[in-house]
Parts: sequence; structure tokens; C-alpha cells
Amino acid sequence: MKIMVAKDVSIRLHNELEAVEKKRSRLEQENEELQVKLQDLEVAKQVLQAELEKSREVGEVNFSKL
Repeated sequence: MKIMVAKDVSIRLHNELEAVEKKRSRLEQENEELQVKLQDLEVAKQVLQAELEKSREVGEVNFSKL
């Protein structure tokens, strides 16, 4: 009887471990994808900031000519 209980517990623990490993793997993949997306957004932000600064400079030059 004890062997059957131990085997049942072992099987359940193994199944839980597999489920946790799958979830960990999925979350790691999602984390990597989000890190790439974050890098892309940081680059886009820098580009937009540069364009904004450029348009401000152009606006100041145009305004000073008035």
C-alpha cells in the first residue's frame, strides 16, 4: 500500500514539475519577445525625440526670421 501511495505521489509530482517547466519555458520566451519589443520601442522613441528636437530647431529658426 505504501508503495502505491509513494508511486502516486511521485507521478503527481512529476506531472506538476512538467507543467511548471512548460510554463517557465513559455514565460522565458514571452520575456525574450518583450525585451526585443522594448528595444524596438526605445529606438523608435529616440528617433521621434530626434525628429521633435529637429522640428523645434527649425521652428526657432523660422520664428527668428519673422
